[in-house]
Amino acid sequence: ATATGRAVRQLAPLSAALHGLGVEDETAAMGKLRDMAEQLGTVGGPRAFEDMIAALGPQLSQVASASDEARTKLLAYLGVLTKGLKPEAARKVGADALGGLKSNQHLLRAITGIDVVDKNQEVIGANVPKIYDALKARVQRTSKDPAVQQRILAQLVHSEDLAASILRSDSKDAETTAKSAKVKAPNYV
Repeated sequence: ATATGRAVRQLAPLSAALHGLGVEDETAAMGKLRDMAEQLGTVGGPRAFEDMIAALGPQLSQVASASDEARTKLLAYLGVLTKGLKPEAARKVGADALGGLKSNQHLLRAITGIDVVDKNQEVIGANVPKIYDALKARVQRTSKDPAVQQRILAQLVHSEDLAASILRSDSKDAETTAKSAKVKAPNYV
């Protein structure tokens, strides 16, 4: 907490969310979150990004990520997906992005051909961007009209906001952000 300039009680939800995702070195992960938020220009800065990840704790605890690299990519993807959104809207899109996967796993698998959950019924974190990329490609092949694309995608993901975010985001940006993320010291005042 001293390293971030925040009280321990303020960091407890973020720490719990990261722990639930399988992160072992939470201090390093928090440093990478700060760097990713700055790279992406997150509305509200690093604190808003950390708060969003903390709020996603229940959904993140249902995600299987085999490595630190996979976890970093998933967190970067959530950052890219919510880029430009105000903190409250970002939390909603993040929750929608993770929350609907398990309940729609059979439909999503049928449409994309990508496994959504593993044998333990946990969402496969590495597949989240792939699933949304495949859905995006599918609706873009279906129609050239962006409004129609968004309506179709919103029906598949059960969220207008998530559909808009998927259509405007690029998972390659998440990969670039994840690869270049460094453990960054806090800059909180």
